[in-house]
Amino acid sequence: HSVYVAGMRELARQVSVGCGERGHLLSAIFSSMEALKEKMFSVKQVKLQGLESELRNLRDEQKEMRKQLEQMGVVEAALASKTNELQRLQASKEKLVSMVKS
Repeated sequence: HSVYVAGMRELARQVSVGCGERGHLLSAIFSSMEALKEKMFSVKQVKLQGLESELRNLRDEQKEMRKQLEQMGVVEAALASKTNELQRLQASKEKLVSMVKS
C-alpha cells in the first residue's frame, strides 16, 4: 500500500511540474480514491462484524435446537415404552374379561 501511495504522490508531483492544475487534479482524484477505499473498508468491517455476530447467534440457536431434538427423542422413547406397556395391559385386560365371561 505505501509503495502505491508513494508512486501516486510522485506521479502527481511530476505532472505538477508540467502543469500545476493537472497535478493538483491528479492529487485530488487520488485522495478521493483513498477516502473511498477507506470508507469501503470500514463498511466491509461493519458488515463482517454483523455477519460474525449473526453466525454466533445461529450456532447458539443450532445448539439449542439439537438439545430440544435430543429431548424430543427421549420423550418419544418414553412414549413408545408407555404405549407398549398400555397395549400389554389392554391385552391382559381383554384376556381377563374373556376368562370371566367364559
